[in-house]
Amino acid sequence: MIDIIHIDSILCDTLIGVYHSERDEKQPVSVSLKLGVDVQAACESDHLQHTIDYKAVSDCVASICNQSSVFLCETLAYDITKALFESFPIETIDISLTKTTLRVHHATVTIQLFRRRQDMVLNSTSSKSTEK
Repeated sequence: MIDIIHIDSILCDTLIGVYHSERDEKQPVSVSLKLGVDVQAACESDHLQHTIDYKAVSDCVASICNQSSVFLCETLAYDITKALFESFPIETIDISLTKTTLRVHHATVTIQLFRRRQDMVLNSTSSKSTEK
């Protein structure tokens, strides 16, 4: 059984962007997650140990964003997804990462990825070194 836990609008600052003007300082991004998890045991026990710790997930996302220095939103979303699979008993992740690109017509860009645990290669080198 897979249930869905939504964690919306985790706000972080990260160094991201292709253009030189984007790499001068960190930019805000917002990360929203839909985590596929079996929460039946938590429903019955009312104990945190039987579900996903939402604060720990949010802290993990913020830590990755704060330490990141990638060019693409796609890469950051993938790196977050991979880290969450490695750290938590999650079966599926639907992640949306939104970057407000104020330097370009006040637009926002959102990347959405959907991954299943069995489709991921975990505990390996960074996505940047294995996919380029």
